[in-house]
Amino acid sequence: MKINTKITLVVITILSIAMLTTLLVNLYTIKIRGDEDIRNYQEIELAKVKQGLKNYVDIAYATIDSNYKNSKDQAYLQKYYGLRLQSVIDVAETILKSKEDQATAGKLTLAEAQKQAIAEIKQIRYDEGKGYIWINDTGKPYPKMIMHPTLPELDGQVLEDSSFNTALGKKENLFVAFVEVCEKNGGGFVNYLWPKPIPGGGLMPDMPKLSYVRLFKKWNWVFGTGIYVDEAVKDGMNKSISDIKQMRYNNGEGYFWINDTTKPTPRMVMHPTIPTLDDKILNDPKFNATYGKYTSVKSGQNLFEAFAEVCEKEGGGFVDYLWPKPTKTGLTEEQPKMSYVKLHKELGWIVGSGAYIDNIENEVAEQKRIIDEQVKELVYKVSVISVIIILLTLIILHLVLNKYLSRMTGEPQAAAPVGSSGGVTATQSIRDDYLTLAKELGQTMLAEQTKLLAFTASVQACRLEDGPHSESNLVSEVRVLASQTSQTVTDLKKMVEIVQKYTEVNTLEIAKINQLIHNVNDRVGQMMEKP
Repeated sequence: MKINTKITLVVITILSIAMLTTLLVNLYTIKIRGDEDIRNYQEIELAKVKQGLKNYVDIAYATIDSNYKNSKDQAYLQKYYGLRLQSVIDVAETILKSKEDQATAGKLTLAEAQKQAIAEIKQIRYDEGKGYIWINDTGKPYPKMIMHPTLPELDGQVLEDSSFNTALGKKENLFVAFVEVCEKNGGGFVNYLWPKPIPGGGLMPDMPKLSYVRLFKKWNWVFGTGIYVDEAVKDGMNKSISDIKQMRYNNGEGYFWINDTTKPTPRMVMHPTIPTLDDKILNDPKFNATYGKYTSVKSGQNLFEAFAEVCEKEGGGFVDYLWPKPTKTGLTEEQPKMSYVKLHKELGWIVGSGAYIDNIENEVAEQKRIIDEQVKELVYKVSVISVIIILLTLIILHLVLNKYLSRMTGEPQAAAPVGSSGGVTATQSIRDDYLTLAKELGQTMLAEQTKLLAFTASVQACRLEDGPHSESNLVSEVRVLASQTSQTVTDLKKMVEIVQKYTEVNTLEIAKINQLIHNVNDRVGQMMEKP
């Protein structure tokens, strides 16, 4: 194989490796940075979605919690239910006044007027039959029951039984408390425990109740009505459902739902966009839609069970799942969605809201596509540039090698066959030629040195003679000769440097030639320095 071919192959190989390495490094950099950018984008966008959902759900939760606490707050109950209770008592008072007027006018006896009043008031019902009015007197130390519509066995009884000691949280007799409030203010509110009627018959014992009582002074009667606190809680829950159902955000697209914590599968309390789910157990297989890509839930799990599990463990959290996305033309195919849910322990409710994150996934897919395009473009550009560089390198290398090999051999480089009779390669032949040339030049340099020594002797002889002209001529000739010798030395050094650069000349021979040149230079220098 020719030497220039070998050199060309080596250069091309090095260039190819360098370009391939550059390409791989750039591809790796693009891939790593691209993946990192996508990861950062995804994390930032998901964090925004999560924070937004949490803020919205916290608002909905605060609404539910406020209604619940209000339903147990006496001051709020008095304010919220007071007017309604007073309105009911106003009706009963109208009946009492009417009967009392008839008795005063002589149309009815007092006993008849009271009997008719009792009968009419006994029939009053409200709140789906749970609301009623009772009447007791102002007797001391304990009042007597005049009429109770749900506990008629109390009628005519002195209300001194210890079971009535449930008023004001102080275990005070509740009827004594009624009388005290009426004698002091003419009427007012009292909270206590009392049996609650059950639909279909029967009583539920010791249920918290808030009642409003008023004094009918002309007959010394105390009549009152009340609301069971659990009914107030239910009212608060209904109010919460109504409030949450109407709440919207994000231009009407965001909404809230409420489900309970029933096991094994929760029940829907309220869903504003799919009301057919209300009060249904959410065990339909279509709800086995958890995604599990962005949260710790298992993929394919019932999403409402996942909501309950998250809330049971941490009181609230995030769940990702697949859910149909509403559009102007209807529902799309299932899209990834992220929801935040929060548990209201006292009510056993889970309130939640979600946001579709398909836009994030679409953006991630677009970024990956862009990276792939960048990779393809880089590979294409590097490939084209590599081909161009290799071609240019081949041309330049061909020209340079031909030039220098021609200068080294004095003619175009010819290939010496490997394994020829002399066993000598083309490179070895060139080396031997230069060594022969160096030896010849060395002999010439020795001759030049002898001449210089002879001229030196002549100069010394001339100095002994009187004739400055003769001395001047000899010195001139010596300097001319020294100058010629110096030029020869310079040419010889250049030749040796070429031999050292492009051939494998024996190091010992080169050192000898260099020493010879050094000796000649010293002699020439000495001659030039002498006047």
